[in-house]
Amino acid sequence: MTGSTVPDGFITESTDDLPGVSLNGGLDGSGTKLPEQIQTKFIATDAAITDLMDRVAALESGSGGIGWIPIGSGTASGATFSIDLTDGGRFPNPPLWDEVRVSMRVDMSGSDDEVRCRVNNDSDLVYRSGSFTMDSQVPAVSDADNWHYPTASQSAWAIAKLGTISTNLIDLRIFHTGVSSSLLAFQAFSSRQSDSSSTHRNWMASGSLTSGKTATSLTFLAPASTFSTVYWWAEGLRMVAP
Repeated sequence: MTGSTVPDGFITESTDDLPGVSLNGGLDGSGTKLPEQIQTKFIATDAAITDLMDRVAALESGSGGIGWIPIGSGTASGATFSIDLTDGGRFPNPPLWDEVRVSMRVDMSGSDDEVRCRVNNDSDLVYRSGSFTMDSQVPAVSDADNWHYPTASQSAWAIAKLGTISTNLIDLRIFHTGVSSSLLAFQAFSSRQSDSSSTHRNWMASGSLTSGKTATSLTFLAPASTFSTVYWWAEGLRMVAP
């Protein structure tokens, strides 16, 4: 009778077997056939290789895996610009990032300009935020408009106040979970070197939405002026592989 070997378990003929029993399954053909075993093994191996190749391709393109995944980078100018969190469809729509991090180096056309952010470019009255200013000459500066509640003129998060020098920096984080879109919120830190050589100002802001949204894009606007030059980099945090 036929035996088997490990690790593949393919049958082998013993000296007591009829010749060719591993190929024809014995006199009535009901026994295990080696070609069928090999074919089954090749099918399973091919499927595993295809799956691994797909996973490697997804990792190389950035659309797979877990951890911080680069979404994209670019430059912008003008009154508004947007960042597509799906990167043109490379990621699912909606992408359901656990967190989005946007870093920007900005030069504004005005000396004391507010930067605002909208989710999906929606201008509905759901944004609320607050801010606090730290100055290099005065330990703390409390802006008169440091509480931003949804109004017709404030249909966006206030995330920064910047000036005309290109060393303006923004570090923005959008916190989101696929479990509940109502948890969408942000935290931002920005620094502005003023036209004065002795003044440097830091602006801290945070906020949330009064109703749920699922973020697929972020739009940035400068209500009082324009963006002269913006360099931006965006990353998304994924805790579970797609």
